[in-house]
Amino acid sequence: MVKEIFKKTIYNRIAQYERCHPVSYCKSQWENKTGKVNKLYIAYRWLHLLAVATIFFLSIVEYGKATNNIIYYLKWPVFLTNWALTALLAQAIMAAYLVTVAFSTTRSNIGSNNSKNGRLRIWIKVYSIVHSTAVVIAIGVSFVYWIFIYNPEVHELDLLNYLVHGANSIIMLIDFLLVGHPFKLAHSIYPLSLIFIYTIFNYFYYQFGGTDRKGNAYIYKVMDWRYPTKCLTFSLAGHVLVCVIYALLWLIFLGKRKLSIAFRLSSLKVTTNDLSATAPNSVSLV
Repeated sequence: MVKEIFKKTIYNRIAQYERCHPVSYCKSQWENKTGKVNKLYIAYRWLHLLAVATIFFLSIVEYGKATNNIIYYLKWPVFLTNWALTALLAQAIMAAYLVTVAFSTTRSNIGSNNSKNGRLRIWIKVYSIVHSTAVVIAIGVSFVYWIFIYNPEVHELDLLNYLVHGANSIIMLIDFLLVGHPFKLAHSIYPLSLIFIYTIFNYFYYQFGGTDRKGNAYIYKVMDWRYPTKCLTFSLAGHVLVCVIYALLWLIFLGKRKLSIAFRLSSLKVTTNDLSATAPNSVSLV
């Protein structure tokens, strides 16, 4: 009984809000959803990829860090910040690919099930998951870093620090406001899963004697497994933070969708009024 009520009310309402044509994944929220993919949006997607790839590369090479210790570089994958950067790069690559392929595909074919566009639909589904994960984790990582991890006595306020703990979130927030595809509430399970997997990884990394780049017996001081209760509490708080961020972004998604619809309707009315006003003049000229 409760399940049926939920399905008929809340679930159906959410599905209605999130319903869209696949072409929405190849267009901006603020443009008409008919017609071909906008060249300006394609340019934006490639600039977005370039920006994310640049940050990713600078992080890999540890730009501005002077060290010859190869172990220092090999520990790049153990940090959650870099997991987030990897997700950012993955979604940027997929988004650029999608709009580029869609540019040569008609609107009706994007939603079709032929072999080529069937693969495109799979890309869309994967991209939707990765994008939802990337934007939430990027914001979460930046928030946690500056509130709980950053220590002026330990961490340098250099360009790389600002890029991987600030610019990444700004880039994804801008992208979130621009993209025309839905931000699905059900996809909240994916950033939550990523945080859970990282917590497990963090624990086993400690158990097998892993250290941070300075030889400390932890990756992050706030996740020191010599104090398991503190770690589990912090991990639980991280999961709650992901839920809060996701909920806020979903509300913003609803707001921007309503705003864009109102904007397009307003533009349509203005265009209609202009046509009505010029119609008599056109007749008289004939």
